[in-house]
Amino acid sequence: MSSQYGVTIEQAAGIIASLSPQKDWYQNVRLGELVLIAFRDNPVMTDQMVVRQEQVIKDSLKDPNKKLDSWKWDFGDGQYSNASNPTIIYPNSGIYTVSLAITTPQGCTGNDTVYDAIEVYSTPFAEFSYAPLTPSILFNTVDFIDKSLGVVNQWSWVFGDSLGFGNTNAPSFVFNEVGNYDVTLIVSTQYQCSDTIVKTIPVVNDYSFYIPKAFTPNDDGVNDILEMYGFNFSNFDFKIYNRHGQLVNEAVKNPLWDGRDLDGNFLPAGVYVYTIKLRETLNNKRHEYQGTVTLIR
Repeated sequence: MSSQYGVTIEQAAGIIASLSPQKDWYQNVRLGELVLIAFRDNPVMTDQMVVRQEQVIKDSLKDPNKKLDSWKWDFGDGQYSNASNPTIIYPNSGIYTVSLAITTPQGCTGNDTVYDAIEVYSTPFAEFSYAPLTPSILFNTVDFIDKSLGVVNQWSWVFGDSLGFGNTNAPSFVFNEVGNYDVTLIVSTQYQCSDTIVKTIPVVNDYSFYIPKAFTPNDDGVNDILEMYGFNFSNFDFKIYNRHGQLVNEAVKNPLWDGRDLDGNFLPAGVYVYTIKLRETLNNKRHEYQGTVTLIR
């Protein structure tokens, strides 16, 4: 009586290997003679290699005792198995020869070797850099560069919570709001081996203003006027009050104050209170502040 046996490779997600091209083949054998194994042509391989022995044609033997008794697998990379349905992981890329030896309960043995049976492709290592290192609202265009290891030919970028996408090795993206944004890069090889990396990009507020604490309006050409300094602000409303809470001057642009009242009269030395309302230029966000300034004569 004869039976027919075969070996196939199951499919899982993430291709990293394939069999060397060869046609399907099986061979009828008599129990007590060599039992041959065969690999199917070009199955999809993964890093979780599932090697399974199967009956390709229903066993014509009705005697339940006439079955295989042992399996000895050699996967070509120093890994072995005595299981009938072993699962192995190839940790390194390369081309591997697979051997199987079997024994029946009657002591009949068979063995075969398929040379260059499995080719395991290397998996890329995802990495990227970006500039500027501290993006801001004022400098909010960020340039990304792929720094992945391996032969990568596909890139998939996701900026923030699906705010934008990219498919080149060096995309750019504009972040219009302050916040922390997750940027995801998935890189793949021609064999669809892939790796993913996620980095959080902080985008900070780029807004500043400063009003000096004192000035000396004595017409000596040094520190004679009060001015506001900074960037990314516009449309401000500055008001200055005396110690009695009376409005003495106001301004909507620099210089803020020259030490005079609304009628152009010189005001005495002392501490004055100011309020200022302004808006950021880029996002129109409103701010209100209060402080003091000392007028020195």
